[in-house]
Amino acid sequence: MHAFNGVQTYPPEEMWREIDPTGRYEDAWNRLANVNWTPGTGEPVVSNPYRDQVSVTFDACSSFAQRHVQYVLTDSPLSSSCLTQLGDYRQGGLDMHIYRVR
Repeated sequence: MHAFNGVQTYPPEEMWREIDPTGRYEDAWNRLANVNWTPGTGEPVVSNPYRDQVSVTFDACSSFAQRHVQYVLTDSPLSSSCLTQLGDYRQGGLDMHIYRVR
C-alpha cells in the first residue's frame, strides 16, 4: 500500500516530489526521521519540531490530497467537506477513524 507516513531511513524522492514539488521544504524533510501528519489548511507545510521528526500539515481539500491521497487513517476524528468517513474501529487502546478523500 502506498503510504505517506512512517519512518524514513532515506527520503524517498518520488514521495517528496508529490508532497513538495518545488523542493521548498527540502531542508526539513531530507533527513532520517519519523514523518507525522497533522490537520492543516491548504497545501502541505513541512517543519521539524525535533531533529528526528518531520511534521507535515494535511488538508483533504488541497490539490496534493485530491491528486495523491485516497484514504486517511487517523487516531483523531477529522472534519472536512472533502472526507467521507468509512468507519471507526477500536485497535489496542486507540479509536481509529478511516476516511475516503473525495
